[in-house]
Amino acid sequence: MKKCFPKVMVCVLGFCLVTAALAVEVPLKYEKYPDKTKSFYPSGTAVLQKTIKPPNGEWKIPELKSEHPLYALAKLGDKECLFIMDRQNTDDFFYNRLYYDANGNNDLTDDPVIDGALRGSPNDRSVSVNFPVVDTTIEVDGKSLPYSFRPALNGYSLKQLEKNGYTKLNVNRYINLYLRINCTYSGEFQINGKSYRVVLGDRNCNGRFNDKFTLPDYSKYAQANRRIQIYAQGDHLYITSGEKIEDYDEQVCGDWLLVKDKLFELDISTTEGKMILTPVTEKLAPLKLAMKTERISLYTEDGKDCIMIYQPDKEIKIPQGKYKLLDYQAFKKDEQGDLWRLCAAATLESSSIAVDGSSKSVLEYGEPYAPIVNAFRLGGEPSNKAYLSFNVEGKGREFLTDLSRISGDKTKIQLSKEEGSSNRPKEPAYKIVKPDGEVIKQGSFEYG
Repeated sequence: MKKCFPKVMVCVLGFCLVTAALAVEVPLKYEKYPDKTKSFYPSGTAVLQKTIKPPNGEWKIPELKSEHPLYALAKLGDKECLFIMDRQNTDDFFYNRLYYDANGNNDLTDDPVIDGALRGSPNDRSVSVNFPVVDTTIEVDGKSLPYSFRPALNGYSLKQLEKNGYTKLNVNRYINLYLRINCTYSGEFQINGKSYRVVLGDRNCNGRFNDKFTLPDYSKYAQANRRIQIYAQGDHLYITSGEKIEDYDEQVCGDWLLVKDKLFELDISTTEGKMILTPVTEKLAPLKLAMKTERISLYTEDGKDCIMIYQPDKEIKIPQGKYKLLDYQAFKKDEQGDLWRLCAAATLESSSIAVDGSSKSVLEYGEPYAPIVNAFRLGGEPSNKAYLSFNVEGKGREFLTDLSRISGDKTKIQLSKEEGSSNRPKEPAYKIVKPDGEVIKQGSFEYG
């Protein structure tokens, strides 16, 4: 989704922002993921909806062996491409062959067959198919580009599917077909003599890598009796000044990128093989951050624009407007000197702040943190069954999403003994007590 901007004047939030003539041009390099690696690479997934008949149109389809072949369309770049789920042999108990209209000519007889290895048996609760990586080319804004993905196929309760019948509702209930990203674009640039590295993540696996920030429709949660965490949609941009990219370096791709004290308009074009950072220097207003932060993202109150902020100064300057917190990451040492990572995400109750230049606005978030426990029921559950959720809330009504020790071994904070959580604080305990003091239930919360 390429944006075209005038070279000198850009209109943002109703204000004309004068941009410097000298932009930072970052060459982007296509990278296919290696077969085996311990290094981090971005993840991205497309969940395909299946039909029991081919979609409308003229299709040339190979001879199929499955009694109930399934069909799915995937948007890759400019075009929708058809996938067919079939069996390698008529007596195979589950789909283990895919046809993919790679060249988009509505003819699936001239494309390579994708065969996978079945894992499981018809009596298992779930089965899966291990498919090889698909290396292909896709059209993006009219240009042919390399692309790589891996199909993933899972089936659940196959006997129940046979019993209930192969309807569109049932096949989407019992069978999942995914496409998982297997490539990325990366680049390096310098600002004020300091080097930075960026990696792009195709979060929805549609081949574009530049889908900008959007918010889902949260109106249905208006009457919810519990705090709702915000999950933004869009591709991810990873930026670091270190040697390696990791999962924690991600931010949802926004319209602006602020590095230290420099603000840039962001334009990503894989078709041109570059990312353009155009400096924005006028019509800005100061915003003071409540705590030292490694990275933080803000979005405009109308939900249309997002600012990615990396290693900011305590006070930053951004376009005038009203903003809300999206998420942040910070580092903090405990009293014994061990270093901890704190990650947090905003909730629907997080308030907005006006940045208008009339005074120094302060974005409140972080300490003091407080525990929040909610009790709720899920639809369809028995009326006497309820769930408890435990969260830690910051000053901006944000929820901590991760709190983990990343270095040191002197801490006096009690740590979890659960596998995979040994560098997290010990799980909090709970006790439910009647007014007369009788303990009804007690235990500990779990991570996850």
